[in-house]
Amino acid sequence: MRKLALPVALYATLFACTDEPSGDDPVGTDSGVDTMMETAGDTGGITMMPPEFRLTTADWQDAITTTCGDDDRLQIVLEAEGVGYDVEIWIADTYDGNPEWPPSYDEVHDMEKSDYSVEDQYSVFELDIQAATEWPNDDYDRNVATTFRCENLELPGAAVTYAVKINDQDGMVSDCIVFGDAADDVKAKTWDGLAYPSWLTDDCTAL
Repeated sequence: MRKLALPVALYATLFACTDEPSGDDPVGTDSGVDTMMETAGDTGGITMMPPEFRLTTADWQDAITTTCGDDDRLQIVLEAEGVGYDVEIWIADTYDGNPEWPPSYDEVHDMEKSDYSVEDQYSVFELDIQAATEWPNDDYDRNVATTFRCENLELPGAAVTYAVKINDQDGMVSDCIVFGDAADDVKAKTWDGLAYPSWLTDDCTAL
């Protein structure tokens, strides 16, 4: 994983991964949901900045891409300014092309911290999941597999909407973004039948 030159703008990249995840965890956790004591370590007197997304409405589609390989594996990589914790990604079906099939499905995954630097104040989170090959299905397995097919997940033109949050070292939500098919509507929670996460509030930024 490359080191980021600071100051750094947070960006998220979703791209296909044909290799199996290595299982290496430089942070020393393998649960996918890290705690402050497991990750923060000794700050050496450094004042920690709140982790934040720096995407703007002008550049987010250049920073976020989604593709799937022949093995239908999707890897999600997120790089943040500041050392963040407990990154969660929520994916919701917001495709309304068929009026007889209203959106009513959503799922959550945890992103594992794969790299970070207290001195340089950045952190990297990853999630490697298996995409479905047919619909409907019951393939969802948190942090392992998604019920969505690759064609649903690809941006631009995705049939899903994503929301991502990142916590600070005190366990409080520091920032969150919403992007994809219906970001504004999802932020406003106008879609019926979805189990919106508690952290999806008006403070989130719809891209």
